[in-house]
Amino acid sequence: MRLFLKDSFTVDGLKLKNELKQTKELLQSEKEKMKRGDNTVEKYQDKLQQAEQEKEYVLTHQKKVEIPVEKPVLYERCQNCDHKAYQQAKERYEHQRNGLEKEYKAKTVGFDVMIKVLWWYAIVTTIFAAMRSEIFLGDFTAFVDTIWNGICRSGKWIVDIGNVLAQVEIGYRMRC
Repeated sequence: MRLFLKDSFTVDGLKLKNELKQTKELLQSEKEKMKRGDNTVEKYQDKLQQAEQEKEYVLTHQKKVEIPVEKPVLYERCQNCDHKAYQQAKERYEHQRNGLEKEYKAKTVGFDVMIKVLWWYAIVTTIFAAMRSEIFLGDFTAFVDTIWNGICRSGKWIVDIGNVLAQVEIGYRMRC
C-alpha cells in the first residue's frame, strides 16, 4: 500500500509540477504582453507630445500674410474703352432691372388679391352655412336680445341718475 501511495504522490506531484510550469509560462507571457503594451503606450505618448510641441511652435511662429484681392466692378470703364458701349450696357442693365421689378410687383399684387379673395370666400361660406343652421339663429337671437336689454338697462340707469340729480337740485334750491 505504501507503494501505491508513493506512486500516487509521484503522479500528483508531476501533475502539480506541470501545472506550476504552465502557470509560470502563462505569467511570463502576460508579463511580456504588458511590457509590449507599456512600450506601445509610451511610444504613442511620445508621438502625442511631439505633435503638441509642433503645434505650439507653428502657432507661435506663424506669420500672417494678407493678399490683396481685386473686386470686379460691373461695367468698369477703362480709358481705352468707348464711352458709348459702356452707356448702352448700363442702360440695358437698368432696363432689365426695371422690368424684373415690375414683374415682381405684379406677381405680389396678384398673390395678395388671391389671398384676399380666399379669405372673403371662407368668411362668406362660413356665414351662410351658419345662417342656415337653427342653432346659429337661436344664438344670434339671444345675442341681439342680450345686447338690446343691456342698452335699455343702461338707458334706464342714465335716466334714473338724471332724476336723482334733478331731485337733489330741487331740494338744494328749496333750502336756500
